[in-house]
Amino acid sequence: MKLLNTFTQRYIDHVCKINPDHEVITGTKGPLKYVKIKNFLENPEDLKEFLAHFPAIDRFKSIEEDSKYSKIYAAGSKAPGIQQMIPQLYLMNLQEYLHVLLNKINYCRYPYDPSIWDLNLTPSSFIFLLADKEYT
Repeated sequence: MKLLNTFTQRYIDHVCKINPDHEVITGTKGPLKYVKIKNFLENPEDLKEFLAHFPAIDRFKSIEEDSKYSKIYAAGSKAPGIQQMIPQLYLMNLQEYLHVLLNKINYCRYPYDPSIWDLNLTPSSFIFLLADKEYT
């Protein structure tokens, strides 16, 4: 029986590798500005598989089972739905790249400084969106 899922840093670098041929599309819809990145990752299916090794908490089901869980937040998050906490260090290169990109097109007001974030955990939902085959 395998107790732990272990990965090498080389594998993490592989699954988080940014495709140099990705396409960045910016647009506006009403008062909102948006960014769409097509073909962002070189190995999206591998990243999806990697992220599947981390547990997720279903806040809706937890609250249905016992109302006391409505006051307990996964890593301080009050967001509804499924919460999956992943060590931020695994995704630092993706976060930094996205921040630099958003800063370059004037979508960020602040410099990249991971020291002001919670360095232990980060939500993965944006990565699952990036790892998806279809972009909307």
